[in-house]
Amino acid sequence: MKHRVFALLFALLLILTGVGCKSKNEPVVPTPTPQETQPAASTPAPVVSGTPKYIFFFIGDGMGAAHVQLAALLDSASRPDYAVTPVRFAQFPVLGNAQTYLANTYVPDSAASGTGLACGVKTVLYTVGLEADRKTIAPNLTEYYHEKGYKTGVISSVAINNATPATFYAHTSTRSNYHEIGRQMARGTVDFFGGGGITSETQNGESVLKLLKRAGYTVADTIDQINALNNASGKVYAMDPNATNNIMDYEIEKKEGALTLADYVRKGIDVLYTENGPGFFMMCESGKIDLAAHNNDAVGVISEVKALDNAVAQAYEFYLQHPNETLIIVTADHETGGLTLGTTNTGYALYPKYLLGQTTSGSTADTAVKAIGKSMTEDQLKDLIRTHYGFNAPGTSGGSVTLTNKEWAAVQKAYRVYTGKENISEDEKFELYDTYNPIVQACNTIISARTGLGWSSHEHTGVPVPVYAIGAGAERFSGAMDNIDINKNLKF
Repeated sequence: MKHRVFALLFALLLILTGVGCKSKNEPVVPTPTPQETQPAASTPAPVVSGTPKYIFFFIGDGMGAAHVQLAALLDSASRPDYAVTPVRFAQFPVLGNAQTYLANTYVPDSAASGTGLACGVKTVLYTVGLEADRKTIAPNLTEYYHEKGYKTGVISSVAINNATPATFYAHTSTRSNYHEIGRQMARGTVDFFGGGGITSETQNGESVLKLLKRAGYTVADTIDQINALNNASGKVYAMDPNATNNIMDYEIEKKEGALTLADYVRKGIDVLYTENGPGFFMMCESGKIDLAAHNNDAVGVISEVKALDNAVAQAYEFYLQHPNETLIIVTADHETGGLTLGTTNTGYALYPKYLLGQTTSGSTADTAVKAIGKSMTEDQLKDLIRTHYGFNAPGTSGGSVTLTNKEWAAVQKAYRVYTGKENISEDEKFELYDTYNPIVQACNTIISARTGLGWSSHEHTGVPVPVYAIGAGAERFSGAMDNIDINKNLKF
């Protein structure tokens, strides 16, 4: 007892004298007033037990917890109190985390990790809907619910026969069998396909779209046709009319009137829901989180996490109308980029304001660089980084951030490497830019470094991913789990 009293008195002495509270090297951070530290108000909905009739399964491809927090930070960039309002789905009352390892590696690809979510089995890299022997069919969730008489839907912002969406309706030994995956869309277990186009749509004279039409699908590929779809439309493929290379535009670059991921979820509800009907299962993927994270493009990541959040909002509106019959799950197939919020250079600080100057995705900046080509002049380079990133080269103006001499030197080096004016070894080139456009990668690196964002990789990582849930049966998704447990818990 005497020891406990002494310990308490010693701790009190430390507090009163300030000893142990701050090292001499720790930067001074402004202390908000008590009023400023109050979090934004939110009212989590209660967890409802029971069997859901309507199931929404959202997947942020490549989305780790840091990606979710980053999207929230951008909206807090101009706040003086450092408070963060989470994206909507991060406020759901049930929180878990899921392991993503495969049968043959700790670091997954989207096909095999998607198979874990869609089919509930651990398989090997690049495999779609098959067990680890790459032969045995692993039934997926749309097949499961189709057999139970439910309507089913698969939506993605990337190609509808890309790895993750493919795992919800196809079975093949490798994700690169795009045409074969597309052919399996016509099997009929999915009532509504929506979003991106079809990679390798035609092969050896065979068209996937024609196969779908022969199988009784309506293919809607204009905004008017898609808007006209309803629960009397039968089986549908709503193919985004503005998709480039079968991929929908980034959310921050949407043209007025263009369809969003949220629009496809809303239209999916229109097609699949019937009052007093059988119920439905819908999977929706925000696929470009992964694409942006591969390129270490922070603003692109934010754009597509917000696209996912807006899509989830459509499901949440439906949930509010059917709270005892609806389940919403949000998770990821894996994490991409090894993203961290905070670096050695920025210490105990983040500066999300630097992200505000970037007005397009890194992908669009890459397209702009390639449109000019290797004959690009330095004046064109200055215009390009100002237009896309808000960067002013030293001595110029018009952007939101003036580069330091060191930062400008890094951009100039990338420019010389891209245009062939400077030759560096392949090892150095890979270390600086990986396999990406040197100019774009240099700009992405600068904006992340200024913000205080760290990236350990241009590839996937093996960290667990978050799981968010609300609605009937949501209690199944609390705590630590494996990704295949998500599949098992989604079978009611």
